[in-house]
Amino acid sequence: MAQTDSNTSKNKFKHLLFHQRTLIEFMVRNGYKPAAIARELGVNRSTVSRELKRGSVKQIIAGKTVLKYFAETAQEITDRKKANVWRKPKFLNCSEFLSHADKLMKEEKYSPDAVVGQAKDLDLFSPQEMVCTNTLYRYIDADLLMTRNIDLVSKMSRKPKNTHTRTNKRILGKSIDERPEEINDRSVFGHREIDCVLLKKTKEKVLLTMIERVSRHSIIRLIESKTAACVSQAIRALQKEYGTSFETVFQSITSDNGSEFADLTSCFEHTATEVYYAHPFSSWERGANEQNNGMIRRFIPKGIDPQSVTPEMVRRVESWLNHYPRKVLGYASSFDVFYQYTSSHAA
Repeated sequence: MAQTDSNTSKNKFKHLLFHQRTLIEFMVRNGYKPAAIARELGVNRSTVSRELKRGSVKQIIAGKTVLKYFAETAQEITDRKKANVWRKPKFLNCSEFLSHADKLMKEEKYSPDAVVGQAKDLDLFSPQEMVCTNTLYRYIDADLLMTRNIDLVSKMSRKPKNTHTRTNKRILGKSIDERPEEINDRSVFGHREIDCVLLKKTKEKVLLTMIERVSRHSIIRLIESKTAACVSQAIRALQKEYGTSFETVFQSITSDNGSEFADLTSCFEHTATEVYYAHPFSSWERGANEQNNGMIRRFIPKGIDPQSVTPEMVRRVESWLNHYPRKVLGYASSFDVFYQYTSSHAA
């Protein structure tokens, strides 16, 4: 059957048809090699090799497992692949999830990852009804959603931090180098980082922020100015607010070397709370607090009129932070994790 001197032109860039697959099945059963089959069909030998691999199934003959090529099997596989090529984009099948994502990203200031993570954690949509985080970002980049990149406050490039430590600023107390490893590796609950967030350069009305390192539970207080006296006053108010549970919630606190924290050690002198100071110009040593401050800026941007910021607004932002689904917590909220630790201690 093979025609070594055939003048038939090769069928370039064409898919095999069913009658050609039937011929392949016939020739294979009669002992023809792929090269001879390729010459008969006028195609490249690799085309035949791929076809044989695609359409061969395991058969047990006389107790032995062998591969046998079937034209119908190969055709069925090809038809299925063609159907998938022309299927509708997943974008058209996920309209409900994308509307849900738009609402959370625009109104609730959620990140795309938080939207996807929460949806999976709460089983709000089936896998076929939603997309992954990377795809959601691509849809935003392609302007397929109401949400735009400008709405994603945290979508920015970050330069690597310099790791050298400057020595031209004094450390106000016990250095972070003395902090136990159980605090550094977040294995123990109750250790916080503290910072001040300016509203304007005038330093009138600033936010005092504190975040617990394990649960990421946030405390935000609006104080009159960025001074040690105002910070001390806020700390003493928190001691009264938390009462007997204060030393559980505040086992230690880590701050920078700003003058507003100069009296921090004296604020805790009658408690078991330890105070540690980070190295000068080393904000990455309080990374959880820095990230939290960036999330606060979604609602209270830099340069806002201090008079427009009220305690009620601050409480709303604090509540949002503590109920935000966090990837680091498996998309649980800080409030949930904080409550688990404090309730188990109370029990």
